[in-house]
Amino acid sequence: MGHDTTKLVTILGPLVELEKQAASCASLEEYHALRRRGEATNTQVLGEIRAFVKEGGFSLQELRGLYYDVLKSPAYADDPEAQANVTAILNEAFEGIAGWSR
Repeated sequence: MGHDTTKLVTILGPLVELEKQAASCASLEEYHALRRRGEATNTQVLGEIRAFVKEGGFSLQELRGLYYDVLKSPAYADDPEAQANVTAILNEAFEGIAGWSR
């Protein structure tokens, strides 16, 4: 796993964990409360990912490679739910950078 992949997996960690907690909420009220508490984490992680990608000057092809490398990383390779969350997070964070679109 390359340095960029490792860095991105580290940045993603808190938000992927928050999404995992959201999936286990027993009620809609509990889910909404968790989402409200996690707004700062969501904003921070998306901002860190965008800054990392912009500072790295990645091309669209490099972003695609990084995206797939993150999904194949040991942190997410055997967890389809985490992969779905990572896909959603990265699509949101990468949107409009180097021509990335969902």
